[in-house]
Amino acid sequence: MKIIKRLVFICIAFVLIFCLVIYYPNLTFSGTQKNEKILVIGGMATGDYWGTVKMGAEAAAEECNVAFNYLAPKDESDIQGQINLIENALNKGISALVVAPNDYEKLSKVIEKAYSKRIPVIVMNSRVNTNKFDYYISADNIDGGRKAGDMLVSILGTKFKVGIMSSIEGADSLMEREKGLLDLFSQYKGVEVVAKGYCLSDPAATKELTKKMLSEHRNLDAIVALNSNAAEGVAETLNEMNLEGSIKVIAFDSTLREIDYLEKGIISATIIHDPFTMGYLSVKYAVNALNKNNLSNVKYAMDIFNKKDIPNEIKIKSKIIDGTNMYFQENEKFLFPIVK
Repeated sequence: MKIIKRLVFICIAFVLIFCLVIYYPNLTFSGTQKNEKILVIGGMATGDYWGTVKMGAEAAAEECNVAFNYLAPKDESDIQGQINLIENALNKGISALVVAPNDYEKLSKVIEKAYSKRIPVIVMNSRVNTNKFDYYISADNIDGGRKAGDMLVSILGTKFKVGIMSSIEGADSLMEREKGLLDLFSQYKGVEVVAKGYCLSDPAATKELTKKMLSEHRNLDAIVALNSNAAEGVAETLNEMNLEGSIKVIAFDSTLREIDYLEKGIISATIIHDPFTMGYLSVKYAVNALNKNNLSNVKYAMDIFNKKDIPNEIKIKSKIIDGTNMYFQENEKFLFPIVK
């Protein structure tokens, strides 16, 4: 990235923080003190996506004057590590828990344990197999999957062969994206899903799985990568094999590497949500739960996210970004987050 773009990105980040305060004036927090300890458990310790979630959470914690800590396992496949982080925090004592569960089934018991301690529990990013939480805040992943499929149809038409590269088997957000994708593809008899792989957030594994897809399916037209880890590995492999452009790639998220591949045309389009807003709102709602504020009548900025019929479920809208619109002003604040 050029230096001038970096400076633009920083300005956009500050504007985004200011806009969030303006968009959500009804989310007020009287009497909140620094002795309230909110723990955010992310999906992964590194990466642009989770760094942006953390940045949003930090902005909300500072605004609400609460003590905040962010922890995460080394990678998304370390399910037990994520469980251990929650267990340790519960033993030490926290005021509220925000967690992005990496597994739909395996995180349910520890989340139920946290809820039983009568502390606010906010689930973000992925669902978990329990209703013992206060709010669920995530991207509209099914809609995002449909948009990915629709974008691919707009590029290739209604007859093509496609592979799917996922990351963690059992992660609800990825399963929802795949469901939306397959729902869209089911409308077209000429679309064939011929391969699927789970890269476990491992770059080396992603490369091997991508090469396997290509060798076993010589007439493969496209790969849909369901998160940034998968997308980066797929794009890097195609770049190394000089196959950029010949295999269409639809990605999710907006890491700096993904943006670079989008600029080069190796990634045809990416579906982005807004991880900053997800982190920001998760902490905001945790503080509201601590203060027992009623949010049922709050007016939301609908261009940023939707509130669904379920009172405690908030869905963040997705956007399609490609080479033609990536530098539109309204897209830059989502596409170029600044990660601390």
